[in-house]
Amino acid sequence: MNSSKSPLIALALSGGGVRAMVFHLGVLQFFAERQLLERVSRISTVSGGSLLVGLMLQENKLRWPSSEMFLSLVLPSLRKKLCASSMQWSAVRQLRHPINWQFILARANLLALALEDEWGVKAKLADLPLIPEWSVNGTTAENGKRYLTKRNVELWRLLRNGSSFMMMK
Repeated sequence: MNSSKSPLIALALSGGGVRAMVFHLGVLQFFAERQLLERVSRISTVSGGSLLVGLMLQENKLRWPSSEMFLSLVLPSLRKKLCASSMQWSAVRQLRHPINWQFILARANLLALALEDEWGVKAKLADLPLIPEWSVNGTTAENGKRYLTKRNVELWRLLRNGSSFMMMK
């Protein structure tokens, strides 16, 4: 199924926290075992699906993994990380620093700090690969408005103070 005439694949990965991440890992394993990850051209994610794709890219030096790379490197690493540590407790541990107390009611901000401090995620949107095209969908906690984030497009990004927005390119 790896011929140039094979259809391209678009993935939609839903939210649901760690349970969604583990489910999506199984789906991606299924694809990789059939050499289909190379056919993925677009991804649309929300919440847990977004975290998973971000962590996958982090594990593979900001490149979409080949099926072989996913099975040999990315899958075992993410299985270990997701089973050996708790993202929620990683976020709570951020409160040991008094400067982070301002985020006590802003779970997303604490999670962002945890991903950076404890999981080593420091990449910027501009660092993402061009292919597959990744659309990250979300809502703001303050007003429920939807937003879409992509590489190299204007976007609304929630700042760490939890209430202000700024325009980024």
